[in-house]
Amino acid sequence: MTHTIPLFTSIPPTLNRKNSNGNEIGAAYQSICLDSWITSGFAPVSVNAAAEAGELGEDPRFEKRRLHRSAADVYGKPIVFLEDFLLAAAENPTQIVAITNADILLDFSADQQAALRNLGRNDCVVMKRRDIERPDQRHGAHYPYGYDFFAMPARALVDISCGLLAIGVPWWDHFLSLFLMHRGMHSVDIGDGVFHLSHNERWDEEAWINVGAVFDQILQVSLDAYNVEKNQRLAEYLREVCDALNGFGVPWFTRLERRFINGIIKRPPSRDPFFLRRVSHLNNARIDSWRGVDPRS
Repeated sequence: MTHTIPLFTSIPPTLNRKNSNGNEIGAAYQSICLDSWITSGFAPVSVNAAAEAGELGEDPRFEKRRLHRSAADVYGKPIVFLEDFLLAAAENPTQIVAITNADILLDFSADQQAALRNLGRNDCVVMKRRDIERPDQRHGAHYPYGYDFFAMPARALVDISCGLLAIGVPWWDHFLSLFLMHRGMHSVDIGDGVFHLSHNERWDEEAWINVGAVFDQILQVSLDAYNVEKNQRLAEYLREVCDALNGFGVPWFTRLERRFINGIIKRPPSRDPFFLRRVSHLNNARIDSWRGVDPRS
């Protein structure tokens, strides 16, 4: 009998989603996602702060992990700090574990499930989602900006310092991908199978800017704490982040314009959305190159 892989996520008490007719289908869609995880060979575990865990109710399809700490003081809502989330996922270091966002639907074949169960000590899987219009659809464009499914030996998640990064806040998926890459993990391509029902983005630009402004510092501190040596790949990445924030390669008139705007509102380049988008695009390019998967396919 094959064993199931623990799949860590953070299910919200209420998931809001509308179908193409404008009808609310959040609860039904969350249930479809849960069933898809189980069918794809996973044992779902929802990690929530106490304030949210108490509102989840009972569902035999997933295990609940309740955390005493939340990021409410930082982000205004009781979401989970990434560091606490990864600590929960790494409780049994000998296991293979997976991580996904709560609104992700999975459709993995038996061969894909076997590939995940047989990941080596230094192997990991990092996957982008396809955005779909209906839960039964299996064709759609890859979301270009982030990553929604991870799998790896749990030992790879032990003792990671994540600063103020939190599940549900931008940049956490870039952080985890880059951390795994720079600590020497090998990215394994298992094909497709990660889907997401399209919806209007609830964009929190303030959180994106606040975290993005210190993203490279959080990553450097984390890698230093994990005793990751400054290898050539890491050195190149950090240099490219510096270039992106300093406007290297940007036309002189654009640099002058940004300097003028930032001078008026007294904002450093590290908090300018224009330069932070350059860092985000750099992250995606670096991660996709490491994954060895054409992000347009």
